[in-house]
Amino acid sequence: MKNSRFGVLAFLGIAVLIAAGLAKFLPRNAAKEAERKALEFVGAEGQKADTAHPRTLERKGFRLEYPSNWKIDEKDEDYDPDRMFSIESPGSAFVMIAMVPVKVDPEEHMKGQIDSFANLMGAKPSVARFETYGRYKGKGASLKGKVLGVPVTVKAFACFAEGATALVVQQVPDEDIGLEKDGLDLIEKSFVLIPKNPPPVP
Repeated sequence: MKNSRFGVLAFLGIAVLIAAGLAKFLPRNAAKEAERKALEFVGAEGQKADTAHPRTLERKGFRLEYPSNWKIDEKDEDYDPDRMFSIESPGSAFVMIAMVPVKVDPEEHMKGQIDSFANLMGAKPSVARFETYGRYKGKGASLKGKVLGVPVTVKAFACFAEGATALVVQQVPDEDIGLEKDGLDLIEKSFVLIPKNPPPVP
């Protein structure tokens, strides 16, 4: 994803800069990723998500599982295993996750996502709001429309818990939902934020 380096500085810099720049940076990054994956959709051969043998990703601030035939995009110029990364299917689905150690207004983030994807889709998308992702409550939006002519469903969510703001964006081409749904569900259900200072074990 080709993007302004301001976003990287926002994630790695002073908390004030993070809070100020995040709501604008992530929608741009997610939209760029959506456009790139839509281009890859042409000729891409989808595979059913292998959730029988999941891989585990555990970092200091979070833990999740993902299908064994999906991969983490470590080549992305903005890749940071603790702050922002994408998990991609063999086809054209992806889940982008960003973590920041400050509180960001979830509703402001959702407005940025909706505006960004509406511009990318070139028409007013169908939007449905929701408030739960896995075990967390926050602000979410599901958008249906076309990216470069490919019908897609985008799901975006933001919450603040355990001293951090988690921002999640996922996209899947509508015709591949049957192949990708189990993988998306696995990531959502297994996603856990780890407290900065966990209580001592009795």
